Amino acid sequence: MVKFCITLFICAFICGQCLANIDHINIDKISTEAAQVRHFNFIKDHKRYYDRWAQNWTHDQPKTNLIAGLKEAYASFSAIPEQNTELQLLLGDISHYLYNMDVSESFQLAVKNYELAIKSSPGDVRGYWFLGYHFGLSNLIPKAIDQFALAQKMLLGVHAGGFWNDYAYISTIAGMPSTTVFAMKKAKLAFGKPGAFEAEFGPQTLAHFTTVLPDQQYKNVEIWKALKGDMVSFISRPLGVKLLLDSTWRVDIPDYKNRQGVFVITPPTVKNKNGKDIGYTMLLMGKVAGEGEQLSGYVEKLVGKYPTRQKISFSNKYDQMIAYEIKDKNLYPHLGGGHLYTVGIERDSPEDPGLLLEQPLVVPVKATGQMTYARANQSQNRFPGKIFYVFLLDSCEDIHEQSLETFRSFLEKQLIIE
Repeated sequence: MVKFCITLFICAFICGQCLANIDHINIDKISTEAAQVRHFNFIKDHKRYYDRWAQNWTHDQPKTNLIAGLKEAYASFSAIPEQNTELQLLLGDISHYLYNMDVSESFQLAVKNYELAIKSSPGDVRGYWFLGYHFGLSNLIPKAIDQFALAQKMLLGVHAGGFWNDYAYISTIAGMPSTTVFAMKKAKLAFGKPGAFEAEFGPQTLAHFTTVLPDQQYKNVEIWKALKGDMVSFISRPLGVKLLLDSTWRVDIPDYKNRQGVFVITPPTVKNKNGKDIGYTMLLMGKVAGEGEQLSGYVEKLVGKYPTRQKISFSNKYDQMIAYEIKDKNLYPHLGGGHLYTVGIERDSPEDPGLLLEQPLVVPVKATGQMTYARANQSQNRFPGKIFYVFLLDSCEDIHEQSLETFRSFLEKQLIIE
């Protein structure tokens, strides 16, 4: 694994106050033997030196002495014949600290011990949390976020403050600023005051966001970002929407203007019963509602020209949904006539904008294996107030069933609206 530093906002290295995982381990559940209690106290007393990796060792303690102390502690605790969850977490932490001190073989040892703790007590949040933190500091960002997501669903209890404080740190490394803000808020609620991360980096975190104005025009690249993965994620933080598309689908994204953004999708062609390839399109319109505007009126403007429109129930995924099915024999008559769908959805500003849209970004590693620096980019706020989302399927009768199946799957499985 390759360690790295992340440059937060304006070249400020995240170091901050140290709230190590070991503060959430109870030595009384492991051993009362004097020598082992001394080992435990040694680990806690020196945690500020190795809770995170340091590129250049400038501390007042020799690195070799600390490594020797940690290895001695590990040997002592691993000799305990009956290994409970508390001990497995401690062995994981010691291995994690050794890895941060450049003892590279300790990486997998930490993973092994944390996974043993999870197996011993699957309901204990600390195993997932500690493993996620270890992964995060090892540049295994998606794995780290997965573990934190599992832990987030569990009862945190007395561990809530420490968990959320670490989550704020790891989500910053992962390039997930809205998650960082959410975690800071949760840590503050648990502690009754700002957590260590917020106290150190709260102002920079909030300054990271830029405001977008609904009446202003924006280039498409200012509103949309694309991230490659198993599928291509198209994310618009201002419009509060995320689309997951197959790389074979063609897209066209006009600029944002007149309080509206448009996204046109052209999936691969479909063969009709005669073997002819026929194309169809799907379209998203995101409209920032003006004062007094209603979704019903906005949708009616789009479908009002079709006398054959029929209001239908299309999906229960979102509240405040309006849907129409339209059959028009004058449209594409050589293909059985037009068969269209219009689905409108209304969403107000969420409590935590951006939270549902984020996904971890992997910091690139140099071919030489050297440390990588990463600078966090600015993120946009969501447009304020209500946004109307209208999705159109423009197809024909010849390929109605196939195109509708793709359209429905897109709305149900490949679309995230805040």
